[in-house]
Amino acid sequence: MLRIPLLIGFAFMFVAFLAPIVMVLPLNEYSSKIIGNEVFQNIIYGKSYGRSWGILWSICEREGYVIDSNGLGNLKKTPRNIVLIKGENMVVVNASYAEIPVFMNSENGKYLFTIYDLKNPTIIVKKNTRLRMIVVNIDKDTPHSLAIVSNPPPYPYLIHIIHYNIAFPGASTPKPMIGLPPVRGNNYPIWLMEFTASSPGTYYYVSLVPGHAARGMYGKLIVQNGNQ
Repeated sequence: MLRIPLLIGFAFMFVAFLAPIVMVLPLNEYSSKIIGNEVFQNIIYGKSYGRSWGILWSICEREGYVIDSNGLGNLKKTPRNIVLIKGENMVVVNASYAEIPVFMNSENGKYLFTIYDLKNPTIIVKKNTRLRMIVVNIDKDTPHSLAIVSNPPPYPYLIHIIHYNIAFPGASTPKPMIGLPPVRGNNYPIWLMEFTASSPGTYYYVSLVPGHAARGMYGKLIVQNGNQ
């Protein structure tokens, strides 16, 4: 007779463990909310989740979103419609449309976005500017993501406990809680993230992979009115 309560207890524990996983996996690139402790986050999003990186790699390769080291060099050239103010760590866009390469990497224990050799710079654009961010993960062993949100820092390690709304449609890499996979040989995963900065205000570009924003992987995006 004791077997029945034990079986019911095990079944309840299994469902309790499985339920949050079922909640997490269908999350899309526009919004996400994850509930769980640090151990749970590491199980789902840590190196044991390499199978998802493989899936993302297959998507990148199938869609042609892979470049080599020669392609990286071409992306580092600053176009005429972009002004770099290095002393203030700023990237100023002076056009209604611009392409901005964003390299994601880790350096001295910190996670970073690099844009034209500037680390986590402030990006300034005018209202209704169409931005095409060419997002590249150049890290050899760590996934990274990029999303534009309105939530300001500081960011917790368990960043998805808070609900983050993507500020503009299309302003996120796919599955931002997992990230683009690490480099594979001489191939770098790339994602073309295109959106319109339609509303003035201060926003933030962050990595939504748990722990990354807490370790410095974020920067500011300022959308100005046309008369500013």
